[in-house]
Amino acid sequence: MVQFKLVSLEYFMDELQSWEVNELLECLKYADQTSWEQTRWLMYVVAQVNSRKQLKLQDMMHFPWDDEKMDTTISDADIQRLKARAKSIERDLLNGKADTQH
Repeated sequence: MVQFKLVSLEYFMDELQSWEVNELLECLKYADQTSWEQTRWLMYVVAQVNSRKQLKLQDMMHFPWDDEKMDTTISDADIQRLKARAKSIERDLLNGKADTQH
């Protein structure tokens, strides 16, 4: 876990709870995701400039996270709450208040 930068050595050795191990193991497949995505982009650029057909990023390499769908929906209640908070912060900034913690 430490090797993949999921937790610090101190936390792993002194504070890690047994129930946390399963959660960390679930996240392990994402430990090098950024590095693999960079590699895929480099491969894509090199392959695309040398190809006459339009390629897709997933044509280069396919990863487990490519199939996962992210839920990006937001409820109307959340939209209203966030708009109200933004207005409140805007008022505080216009009134010169330094503390905008809400």
